Amino acid sequence: MLRRVQLQIRRGFGLCFLALALAAGCGSKADEKLEFGAVSNERDLVEIGEKIFFGKGQCALCHTLGGEGRGKCPDLEGAGERLTREFIYETLTEPDKYIRLDFDPAEPKKYPARMPAVDQPPIGLTEPELLTVIAFVQSRGGKITVSPVELKR
Repeated sequence: MLRRVQLQIRRGFGLCFLALALAAGCGSKADEKLEFGAVSNERDLVEIGEKIFFGKGQCALCHTLGGEGRGKCPDLEGAGERLTREFIYETLTEPDKYIRLDFDPAEPKKYPARMPAVDQPPIGLTEPELLTVIAFVQSRGGKITVSPVELKR
């Protein structure tokens, strides 16, 4: 009888621990509230854009930065030098609009993966979030053309 009670107590503690661990994991950095009103300079833009790139935007699931990452899609190191702001915006919101001639998809041809329009569900980036991601990509070798004022519109 005592052994059964001890086993039930252990099981109860185990379930409690599991529930707490799951609850702690539910509040990810992707859910972190970003304060766009406090953005006052390029560094702030880039920092928030980087958080979104690696978090809510899920960009790093496929894109690399200087060869670091999974590498299914184009490496974005130096993209700020090569790509215009308009092109970056359109590839985020209308990714099927362009064909990359130098892009060799790594996924099996039977199950082709396509970049999602990140301003649509399930990712659903807002306009200020898109602008900070653009600033982050531009910071990878180019001039940042996004202004903090644009986030407050």
